[in-house]
Amino acid sequence: MTTQVAVRHALVVDDLRVDTTTGAPVLRGVSYDIAPGEVLALVGESGSGKTTAGLAALGHFRRGLRHTGGTVTATARGGDGDGDTVSVLELDERGRRTLRGCTVAYIPQDPAASLNPALRIGRQIGEVLETHGYGDSAAERTARVARCSTRSACPATRSTAGAIRTSSPAGSSNASASRWRSPAGRAWSYSTSPRPDST
Repeated sequence: MTTQVAVRHALVVDDLRVDTTTGAPVLRGVSYDIAPGEVLALVGESGSGKTTAGLAALGHFRRGLRHTGGTVTATARGGDGDGDTVSVLELDERGRRTLRGCTVAYIPQDPAASLNPALRIGRQIGEVLETHGYGDSAAERTARVARCSTRSACPATRSTAGAIRTSSPAGSSNASASRWRSPAGRAWSYSTSPRPDST
C-alpha cells in the first residue's frame, strides 16, 4: 500500500532578488507560493521581470543576470521522494537538470515556439516522459501520451486526441500547445498539475 503525502506547497519563492551583472536590480523581493493543482499568473508590463521570475524558479538566470538573494524551494513528488523539499538555487547544474521537467518546468508564453516543428507532437511528449523516467515501459508512456492528447483536445477547433498526437506543432493552436507542453511536470513555474499517474 502506498501512502500519499499531502503537499501544501509545490513551489515556494521567497524574497527573490536578481540583479544585472553591473548591479542594476531586475527583481526586488519577489515572493509567491503555488500549491499542487493551483495556477498562478505573473502579470506585468513587457520587461517587468515575469520571464526572469519564472526562469529563476528553475534555477536559471539568463546571461547578464545573477541571483542576489532569496530562496526557491520545490517539493519533489513521485517515487521515493514524496514530500521532500529541495532548495533549487543550492543545487548544482546536474541537480537542476534532474529537477527540471519532472518537478518544476517553465511553460513559455508561446509554448509552440519551444517545440521542434519537424517532429510530431506525440513523439515530443513521449521523449519528455522517457527522459524523466516516466513509466516502466514504452506502452505505459504511449498510454500517457494518449491521455495528454485527450486532455488537450480543443472542442472550439474540433481537434481530436489522435490529430494532436500525429500533428506537428505548427498545426496546433496555442491553446492546445499550452495544454500539452511538459506532460511530466508536477509543479510548473506558473501552474501545477496532479501527478502524471493520477489521470
